[in-house]
Parts: sequence; C-alpha cells; structure tokens
Amino acid sequence: MKKSIYFLSAIFIFLSIFTLTHLDTAHAKQQVEVADVTDPTSEGGNGNCPTGYVHYDLNDDGYEQNGECWKGNRIGNLERTAFSAYLSSAHTDKTGDGTSVSLNTTTYGFTEIFDLNDNFDSSNGKFTAPVDGVYLLGAKVYISGITSSHTSFYVDIETSNRFYRVIKVDPYNTVAGSELAVSSAAVLADMDAGDEAYLELGVSGSSKVVDINGTSTEYTHFFGHIVSADE
Repeated sequence: MKKSIYFLSAIFIFLSIFTLTHLDTAHAKQQVEVADVTDPTSEGGNGNCPTGYVHYDLNDDGYEQNGECWKGNRIGNLERTAFSAYLSSAHTDKTGDGTSVSLNTTTYGFTEIFDLNDNFDSSNGKFTAPVDGVYLLGAKVYISGITSSHTSFYVDIETSNRFYRVIKVDPYNTVAGSELAVSSAAVLADMDAGDEAYLELGVSGSSKVVDINGTSTEYTHFFGHIVSADE
C-alpha cells in the first residue's frame, strides 16, 4: 500500500548572481555601443535597429526603439540573461522501470515565469546560452506514485558540454516510505554560446507507474542566470 509522506531534499547554492563583483565594469562598458533606431515611425522610437546592433526590448512593448539597439552587448547579456519556468502539466506513468525522461521535447511544455533575454524555449524546455560563460542552473523536480520497490531516483541537468547529476537518492527508503518526492538542486555550468541545457530524470527498481508533476503551482521548475561571461 502506498504511503503518503511528503519529503523535501534540497541542495541550495547561495550565489550573488546579480552582483558581479569580479567583472572589470569599466572595460566592459567600453565594449558597448547604444544606437537609435533607423527609419523611426514615431518620435523617439518604433523603427529598426541599425545593421550590426542587437535589439533589447527594455520596456517589453514589442517595438525597436531608441536606446534599445546594442552592439558589443556583453553588458546587455549579463544583466538580462535569466529565466524561470515550470512544467505546464502532469505526465503520468513516465518512469519507475529505469526509463530516462528528458524534458526537452514538445511533449513536456513549460510555462515561463520570466525569460529576460528570450533564451529559454518554453515549447521544449531548453535554455540556449547567448555567450560563452558560467551559468547558474537549477531545478526542482516533483514526482509521485513511488512504491517501496522503487530504489533509485536521479535528476540530471544536461548541457552540451557535460551532464550534472544533481540528485541521486532512494526515493522511498530515504524517508522511511513516501509516495511523493521533491528534490531541488543547482550547479555552476560552463557553457559556450549556442549550447543548450535541459532536465532529465529517472526512477528505477520497479514498474513504470511514477508520474512527473507539473501545474501552475510550479511543482517541477527549471531556472537559470548567467554568472560570468568569458572575456
């Protein structure tokens, strides 16, 4: 008989990801140019960024405007590359028999809480690094349907360079029996521009009856932020 004891196994990395004290800010600013739009359709904005400039929609209005066209955009990427999303719905009987489940296809859509630089694809759960650097990536994964026969539960944060096994536990006996399991973890990952990151998980030891929970209450959650861009 399944027991209903909730447990939380959390590994937290406390980082000051918004205060990048190790950067030479003056040097970085020299690499940035900000331009007005070309062919403006209204005073002060609504046009097109000049060739070679990247658009940052600073006021999130969907228009390219003066002051939103950046070249040498290291500062823009550092300040605005951050995302947070949760699995949009629950998926039943996905693992339990050793099946590895990669949350990187359109089967497992996510709902964005925020995506400041449009680097996260909510349709398939993938984050794409905009520049070479170090990124903080974290996850919370909520599974249910565990029985006493299930002996192993793992969560990986997969990147193009390598995978990080952030969780590996006995999901039932670790807490003297539980039908529900939540695990949280984070890593510092080195990524190159264009590299992707996503979540993978699996449960083994018994039959394929374990569900991956996801709803608007953010049961299964993926988030990240750039910490340092390579010079």
